Amino acid sequence: MTNKKGFLRMFVTVLALGLVLLGCPTEEESSGPAKYKVTFDVNGGALTSGALTQDVEDGKTAAVPVVAPPAGKEADGWISSVALIASPASPITADVTFTARWKDPAPVSDAPVVTVTPGDGQLDISWTAVTGETGGYKVYIRTSTTAPDETNLVAQTAAGVLTYKATTATNSNNLSITNRTTYYVWVRAVKGTGFSDLSEVKEGTPMEPDAKPVKPAAPVITSLPSGQLKITWTAVATASGYDVVVSENDTSPSNNPDDPGADAHADRKWDVTNPLEFTTTLLSSSTQYYVFVRAKNVVGTGSWCDAAPMKTAAPVASVVGGWNMYGGGSDTLTFTEPNTCLRSFGVGNNADENYYTYEYNVLAAGGDGVLVLTPQGGGTPINGTVTGNVLTIPFGGVTKTYTKQQ
Repeated sequence: MTNKKGFLRMFVTVLALGLVLLGCPTEEESSGPAKYKVTFDVNGGALTSGALTQDVEDGKTAAVPVVAPPAGKEADGWISSVALIASPASPITADVTFTARWKDPAPVSDAPVVTVTPGDGQLDISWTAVTGETGGYKVYIRTSTTAPDETNLVAQTAAGVLTYKATTATNSNNLSITNRTTYYVWVRAVKGTGFSDLSEVKEGTPMEPDAKPVKPAAPVITSLPSGQLKITWTAVATASGYDVVVSENDTSPSNNPDDPGADAHADRKWDVTNPLEFTTTLLSSSTQYYVFVRAKNVVGTGSWCDAAPMKTAAPVASVVGGWNMYGGGSDTLTFTEPNTCLRSFGVGNNADENYYTYEYNVLAAGGDGVLVLTPQGGGTPINGTVTGNVLTIPFGGVTKTYTKQQ
C-alpha cells in the first residue's frame, strides 16, 4: 500500500514537471498582462467621441478622446497625474488620470496684409481690406525696419482705396524713392477715431528696368458720339509711358524710337505718361481708324500692339443743317461737317445792327437728346437739348429756342 502511494506521488510530480516543461501556464500566469485604469477629465470641455475611462495593458498607450473646448478657449494638451507618464501617448505603467488643459486663443490681428511691387523709381503698394475701416488707410515708408511713426507717413488714402503708388512726387512727406535703395512699408486702417493694428513690414527695392517693355495687348476702343475715340489698355510691366497712334492705315507704324513722329502712318500721335486711358481729339465722322499702342521706358521703346480697328460715329442727321431762331429774327445756327456749329446773330436795330459769328465744336449730339457745344477758342461747354425739330440752347444765360430749316 505504501509503495502504491509513493508511486502516485511520484507520478503527480513528474506530470507537473512535464507541464512546466511543455510551457503550460501556471494559475498566476494564466491571468494575462497587467492592466491599468486610465481616466480622462474634460475639465469643462464636452466629450465629442471616444471613451473617458479605459483599461490599458501594461506598456500600451491610451486612445485619446475627442473633446470640444469650453467657449472662448482652445486646447493646450493634457496634464498627467503620474509624473512618469507624461501624456496619453506615453506607455501606461500605472493607474493615471489625464486632465484637459485649456488656454485663451491668441488675439486675432486686424492689420491689413501688404504687398509691395518695386518698379523704376517707384513702389506699387497694395493691401487687403480691414473690416470696420472708415477713413482710408495710412501708408508709412522708411529706410530701416524700426517701427514707423507719423513722420514716416507718406500718404493717407480715401476710404475703401487699397492701393498706393509711392514716388518722390506723390509722397506727402517728400520722401525720395531712389533706385537701388531698400524701403520698408507698413499700412494701417483708420477705424472711426482709432486705427487697426500696424501691418507686418514689407520691403521693396526700386530698380531701373534691364530691358525695354514687351508688346502690349490690343487696346479696347469706344467710339463716342462726339466723333472721338476713347482708348484703354492693359499696363505693361516696367513701362513708364506709352505712345498712342490713330491712323487710317492698318499696318504698324515705324518702330524707329528716334523719330516715331515722322512715320507716315502716324496721322495722329500722342505721348501718354500713365494713366492707361486716352481720349483722342475730334476725328472725322463715319471714318475707319486703326489704333496702335506701344510701351516705353528708360531702356527703350517696345513694339506696337496689333492694329485695333474702330469706326467713328456717324453725323447726327437731325442736327446737321440750318436752324432758325423760333419766331423769326437774325439768330441762326448752322451745323456742318465735321462736328462744327456756326452761330450768327445781330445785335441792335435795323441799320445799327451788328452781326457776330461764333464757331463751336460739337462734342455730343444724339438725335433726340443732349447737345454739347464748346467754343472754338476755349471756354465752358454749353449744354442744350434736341427734341425732334426743336433745339433749345442757353446762350449767355438766356435760353433760346431754334427750329430746323425745312
